[in-house]
Amino acid sequence: MRVLAKGRVEFSKVKERLEELLGRGLDAKRLRLYALYYAKRPLPPGVGEFLEEELRKGQVTEARGAEFTHEDLLTAVVEVGRWLDFRVEREYHIDNFRVDAAFFKPPRATPFAVVEVHVGGDIYKDLAALKHAYDRYGSKLIYVLAGDEKAVARLLDGQGAFHEIREHVAVIRAEELLKLREALRLDGARRLLKWLELVK
Repeated sequence: MRVLAKGRVEFSKVKERLEELLGRGLDAKRLRLYALYYAKRPLPPGVGEFLEEELRKGQVTEARGAEFTHEDLLTAVVEVGRWLDFRVEREYHIDNFRVDAAFFKPPRATPFAVVEVHVGGDIYKDLAALKHAYDRYGSKLIYVLAGDEKAVARLLDGQGAFHEIREHVAVIRAEELLKLREALRLDGARRLLKWLELVK
């Protein structure tokens, strides 16, 4: 046996094509019956190839997550911050340090939260900037990572150089940030936030 593709395919996205291959009126219950029926028989022609193609598309999309640039991720940070009703400043200076973004919410005049985005470069510099923001203003810290998760975890653990801020920094993977941005783009999500009075 050789694995050709792995992952999940959303039924709603492939329903129309599956109906062409398996018959009209396909729903989740009927699909489960097909799964039982074909568990020990070959799939009808075209079904396996179609699902393999959809799974490969998903793998390509996930692989592209590692190719996002610093600018792509910083743009996503700014969009998320603004949708959550913050005033966002890019490349904000705090004394001799600079963070990629700072979130402000009146009446507070100092940054409510600061964000560093790491695609490559100096992790120590990023964490030092975050630590200074916490020491100076008590800001919430967000570190967006497109890699080097293990190195960052080592620096933040009990023996690491930045263990003092371990409890105050939210480490988020680049893929998670982008999924959050996509979720906030949905009208329903925006309406819910307004209904809960979390945004204006």
